[in-house]
Amino acid sequence: EYGANYFSYPNRDNVLGPSRLFFSTYLESVWLLEYLAAAVLLRSAGELDDETAALVSAVADEAANLIGDFDEGFSNRQTWHAAALLAIAVCFEDEELAARALESETGRAAHLLNGFGADGMWYEGENYHLFALQGLLAGLAWSRAAGVQLMADPELAARLHAALRAPCVSALPDRTFPARKDSRFGMSLAQPMYLEIWELGLAALAESGEDTTELADWL
Repeated sequence: EYGANYFSYPNRDNVLGPSRLFFSTYLESVWLLEYLAAAVLLRSAGELDDETAALVSAVADEAANLIGDFDEGFSNRQTWHAAALLAIAVCFEDEELAARALESETGRAAHLLNGFGADGMWYEGENYHLFALQGLLAGLAWSRAAGVQLMADPELAARLHAALRAPCVSALPDRTFPARKDSRFGMSLAQPMYLEIWELGLAALAESGEDTTELADWL
């Protein structure tokens, strides 16, 4: 149904970039990641028929154009844009798009090395750190699906380790993170949506040989 109707949704009244379904490109990217993951699961189970596959491809192609035309540099939102472009590249074996999502100035590796500082904190602050880290981890999963092991690079692995550690050392005594700018007050790091970050992050680091004992003890 999305495939049949996607092009009838107008691309207008967008607060944060082009989008057909939402008010922003980054939400379109978050949605597209789930949409393509569902398609991959169906395809791997032999349940994605040719007609649906063609519709998925059309949606992905249009979404790639929308997302690719709105590069937000080192905004936390761009971590999700890059992840969505990487997912499209993996699904449709587009090597050029994969290289862009991984290696460009606002791609996966650059976000990890330049978006997260030496102390591991996302440069925009705690209020965007976890969201940016979620987008980055989503992209790491798709990069592994593409056969690219970013965590084999010791510098990248060390920076991810630091990014996972940063909320632990900046947490308030009640295990919430500081509420700055547009962050909600009293948000617990123990929520499942946040704990998932460390589950995925530790799984990624397990391939790198990084010592994650301190993180595991804190969790």
